[in-house]
Amino acid sequence: MKFIVTLVTLLVIAAAVVSSQDLPASEVVVLTEKNFDSTLASGGNWFVKFYAPWCGHCKKLAPLWEELATKTAKDVANYAKVDCTQEKSVCSQFKVRGYPTLMYFTDNGKSYYEYQGERKIESFNSFAAKPTGTKNAVSGSVESTGGAAAPIVELTKDNFDQTYNGKWMVAFYAPWCSYCKKYVPTFEKMANNYKNTVNFAKINCEVEKEICQLYQIPGYPTFKFFEGKGMKDFSMEPTEANLKFYLGAGNIGTFVHNRPWNKTFDLVQNAIIVYVWLFLGVFFTLGLFLGWVFFSPSKPRPVVAKSSEQPTTAMSSFCDVEDENKKSIETHRDELITERDGLLAAKRSYEEREEDEHQAYNRLTKVEDLFTLLVNDGIRKDDKIQAIEELSRFSLSITKHDSTFNDFIPTRHKSVLDTVSITRKDVCNVRFKFISSTGTTS
Repeated sequence: MKFIVTLVTLLVIAAAVVSSQDLPASEVVVLTEKNFDSTLASGGNWFVKFYAPWCGHCKKLAPLWEELATKTAKDVANYAKVDCTQEKSVCSQFKVRGYPTLMYFTDNGKSYYEYQGERKIESFNSFAAKPTGTKNAVSGSVESTGGAAAPIVELTKDNFDQTYNGKWMVAFYAPWCSYCKKYVPTFEKMANNYKNTVNFAKINCEVEKEICQLYQIPGYPTFKFFEGKGMKDFSMEPTEANLKFYLGAGNIGTFVHNRPWNKTFDLVQNAIIVYVWLFLGVFFTLGLFLGWVFFSPSKPRPVVAKSSEQPTTAMSSFCDVEDENKKSIETHRDELITERDGLLAAKRSYEEREEDEHQAYNRLTKVEDLFTLLVNDGIRKDDKIQAIEELSRFSLSITKHDSTFNDFIPTRHKSVLDTVSITRKDVCNVRFKFISSTGTTS
C-alpha cells in the first residue's frame, strides 16, 4: 500500500515538472529600479503597466497583458510591468496614484503618454500605432538618482516607526478614493514647501490595513499630525490655506492624543473606562434611592415605645402606637378648642366694653348740653325748666351706670362733671333756686 502511494506521488510531481517546462516563457518584461531606464533606452516603444499584486483590476488585466506581449510585434510595442509595492521610487517618480496605471513610453524612454482607453486588444494596438493625448517628458532618471524618494514618503509597517522622529503630516488613503486623488497635488506642493521642517507621508490603507485599523481610520482621506509619541487630528479640508494655517499656529491649541500601541489593549482600556463610568452612575443612582427611602422628610416616623412597655407581639405594638397617636391628637384638639373659646370670650368682652363706652359718651354729651342751657342767661325760662327736668331724669341713669360711666368717660368730660357734680339732689336745688328767683311755682 505504501508503495502505491509513493508511486502516485512521484507520477504527479513528474507531470507537474513536464507541464511547467511546456509552458511558454512570459513576454512581459519585469521592470525594477535598477533596469527601468536602461530597458526603455534600449530602443522601441514600451507599454508599461504599474500595478499592485492585491489589485483586483490588475489581476483581471494580467492575461490580456500577457497576450498582447506575445502577439504584438516588437517593432510596434514592447510590454512591461512594474510592481509598485516593491519599486516605490519608480512609481513615485511617475506619480502613480491608482492601479493599474498604463503608460506608453516613446523616444527611448524620454517621453510618455498616459493611456485612458478601453482595455481591449484592438484599442491597445490602435494606441500603439498612433498615440493620442498629452505627450509628457520624463524628468530625471530613476537609476541616476539611486532611487531617491519623492518628497512624500510612502509609509509601511516596516518604516512607520520613523514618524517618531521629527514632525510628520501623514495622509491615510485608498487608491480608489477620488477625493484622495483630488488633494494629492496640494499635498505634494506643501511637502516641497515644508521639506526642511515637516515631513509629509502617506500610507495606503488597502495594503497596510493593520496600521489603519490600529489608528481607527474612519474614511479616506484622513490626515494626522505626528510629533514624537503624540498625535493630533487634522479635521479641516486639506486645502493649501488650511494646511499652512495648521502647520503654523493652527495646531497649537488642538488636543494631543497618545499613540495607540496595541489594538487589543486600547479596546480593553476603553471597555474599562466605560464600565467604570457605568458603575459610578449605578452607584450614584442607588445612593439617591436609599437616601430618599431612609431620610425622606415626608415619611412619618413611627413612635417607638420604651423597652419596658413594648408589647410581646408586633400586632399589639402597632395597636398601642396607634392608640397613643389618637390620644395625642385628641389632646391637641381639646387645647385648640379651649384656646378658641378664650379668644371668642375676649372678643365679646371687648365688644361689650366698646358699647358701654359709646353709651357713656352719649350720656355725657347730653348732660353737657343740658348744663349749658342752665348756665346760659339768654335761654328762655321754659327751656331751662325743661332742661332741669331732663337733668332730673338723667340723674337716675347716671347714678345707675356710675361705675361704667366713670371708667369710660373721657378726661375732658370728667373735669366738667367734677365741677358740676350733678345728682338728683343738685338738680332739685337748682330747680328750687331757679323757681325762687323767678317767683314761679310749678
